[in-house]
Amino acid sequence: DEDEACKMPNFGERYCYQWEGDWRDQLVKFELWQKFIYEQAYGWFRTDDRLRRFDEIYVQIAKKNGKSTMCAVDINYHLMADERVNTPKVFTGANNEEQAKICVNMAGRIIERSPDLMELVRDGTVRLFNYKELITEVFHVEKDGFVKAFSKESSDKTLKTSGGKQGVNASKGIIDEFGMSPD
Repeated sequence: DEDEACKMPNFGERYCYQWEGDWRDQLVKFELWQKFIYEQAYGWFRTDDRLRRFDEIYVQIAKKNGKSTMCAVDINYHLMADERVNTPKVFTGANNEEQAKICVNMAGRIIERSPDLMELVRDGTVRLFNYKELITEVFHVEKDGFVKAFSKESSDKTLKTSGGKQGVNASKGIIDEFGMSPD
């Protein structure tokens, strides 16, 4: 479905502004290869039930090619604009808690730099939670949705039961630096 395939990259290029470096305050502009990844993920549907065909995607990209920005824009789309998700629950994971929080912080910083998205913060629809200099959680009040980070060493007690993370019922999970995982 070509229309569905284009929604996520169009959202990013229309509403999401970069928050750091030389690109600060410029709209996100995806390369064709990045759009291709999103279009494959969001554009294919099963014919019997019209659910998305792919529910797992593995992307391996060399350093300094915008992986975290890609993930942060995807998070914001899922949380705010994906009409196929009623209660978005996004978890970012990594080998350690600091790394896991990078995508959450970046998603929040993009919201802060993006006028239309920041309007949702001002009107109370979206809430950003900070700990020191990092944005650690993003909540969408109307959708009862959120973005949180956790790792094997996570300090978030709400994610722990019987020594592990169970029952989180995520609608999207993003694992950063998967290739560096020891097991």
